[in-house]
Amino acid sequence: MYLIDDNNYGEVVEATAYRTDGVCGCLPRAKPVGECLQAVPFAEQVPLIPQGEWLDRIKAMEASHAWVNDQRRAVSAERGKSVVKNQGNLGYCHVFALANCMEAVRYQAGLEYIELAPESMGGVVNWRNQGGNMDTDIEWAAKHGCAARSFCPYLLHTPSQFKTGWDKNALEHVPIEWYELGRQNMWAETVTALLLGYPIYPGFDWWGHSVMGGKLVVVGSEICLEIENSWEPSWGDQGYGVLKGTKKIPSIGCGCFAPRVITWSQA
Repeated sequence: MYLIDDNNYGEVVEATAYRTDGVCGCLPRAKPVGECLQAVPFAEQVPLIPQGEWLDRIKAMEASHAWVNDQRRAVSAERGKSVVKNQGNLGYCHVFALANCMEAVRYQAGLEYIELAPESMGGVVNWRNQGGNMDTDIEWAAKHGCAARSFCPYLLHTPSQFKTGWDKNALEHVPIEWYELGRQNMWAETVTALLLGYPIYPGFDWWGHSVMGGKLVVVGSEICLEIENSWEPSWGDQGYGVLKGTKKIPSIGCGCFAPRVITWSQA
């Protein structure tokens, strides 16, 4: 288990700057809470699971291998290649994490696994190598989608370098609606979303980084958040890490969202 807590988070932050040439990937949200056009408030739509039930539900999820991250590991084993991506020196964590969530929710909807190319969503930042706002990314994805990897070579973010038809292919992978977490209690909403099987798309102010959250892990007596990063499988525990203490709480200033499986579109 690769654990990130209040003691070693500084090393992780330094690694972010090294990997992205100092480009901050996760910027403060572009709009106030509640104004992301493609998101609905989670706590107003979904009853929160009482805290007294959390540990029992975590054990049940573990026993049935129902966690999003466990499903991702299973897909990796089936295809003989990890689903964990590598953003290289691009400040594109905001769209890499988004693409991971889109892949996960497609799988949950019973669709065939297709590796998506986050670089195809670079239009949200005008195809420059720079960070982005997660709420803006969601609205972009709902309008333009994300192309399959077969149309877009790794780490190239100029449309002229993509295969002809990439933009039409992107429209086949469009998440229509998302929940927005954090209106009432960010951690309680995060736990509830994960226990219900949703992947989450959180940003962290302390890290300047966005990842996909897909599992809850009990460390000692504390419930912690397991993430899938976009720093290739050599990072952490085969691309996964566990956030503990104050570091596990997504930042409302960046946003935390959960895609809704029932509104997945494959136009």
